[in-house]
Amino acid sequence: MTTSSLIGVWPDVLVPLTPELNIDLPKFASHVRNLEAKGIQRFVLFGYAGEGASFSTDEKLAALTHLIQAGLEPNAILLGVSSSALTDAARLIEQAYAQGVRRFLVAPPTFYQPVTNRAVIDYFDQLITKVHAQDWQLYLHALGGAHSEISEPVVADLLRTHPQTLAGLVDQDPHESHTLDFMRSFGKQISVTPSHEPNLKTLKPVGTVSALANFVPGVIKHLLEADMPVQTTQVAGMKVRQPDDRVIELLNLMGDQPRVAVVKLMLSMHYRQTNWEFVRPPQTRLSNEARDLMMKAFKTFNLLPTE
Repeated sequence: MTTSSLIGVWPDVLVPLTPELNIDLPKFASHVRNLEAKGIQRFVLFGYAGEGASFSTDEKLAALTHLIQAGLEPNAILLGVSSSALTDAARLIEQAYAQGVRRFLVAPPTFYQPVTNRAVIDYFDQLITKVHAQDWQLYLHALGGAHSEISEPVVADLLRTHPQTLAGLVDQDPHESHTLDFMRSFGKQISVTPSHEPNLKTLKPVGTVSALANFVPGVIKHLLEADMPVQTTQVAGMKVRQPDDRVIELLNLMGDQPRVAVVKLMLSMHYRQTNWEFVRPPQTRLSNEARDLMMKAFKTFNLLPTE
């Protein structure tokens, strides 16, 4: 564990929208308060599940201001930054920094493909140069998949040139070996945080960034800490459901449906507020058929109050 480690459960907070697809600020603050009431103390804002790439700098700053004024502590925030425009990314960091935020989850630009290691390094070099702040912390957002732009040579170069700024890496890739390679190479120098919940049991990290923690924070907390089963009331002949069982059960229910849309649907059922289903393009809502199937499946999941 490093001094910059992201400790505990950091929900990749979903963003509620109005029918006009603007951020619903009161509902946003209410969701954060509900998570706080369930023991969550730290939050990723405008990450992958938070549709960060779909919102402008001004929208993010307005939402950030609202949440802080509603009582969210700036030091509890890891703010997502995803812009190919260096000036926009730097402005977001500087203005959020002025409000007390110090941790920033920055994704590399992905519009122009393919992106070379040198191009990614140059992007972060220039970004760090343009941000006029002394003690902000950069967490690289490794999006994973076939076109992941955060490679080990990129991390090694940035560690060499910007050791005071580079604090960690959040790995969105679902493959356990992908995260494990980063941990083995850099885990003693920076924090390496997984986000694919089924991998927590074997990777044993000190923290996780989790989309599922939006509505099952208790399950993710127990899985991360490996401290107790979810189902504490035992019935003769019935298997006690462990946290990892619940996570696998939930992911199996989701299948190959668009992840952000299906997680928002589940949260809408949890809150009984259909507006939570709205997503900002290029994300898309589920088809009527897929929606009906997901709603039936989630009812069988039988979400418990302690989860």
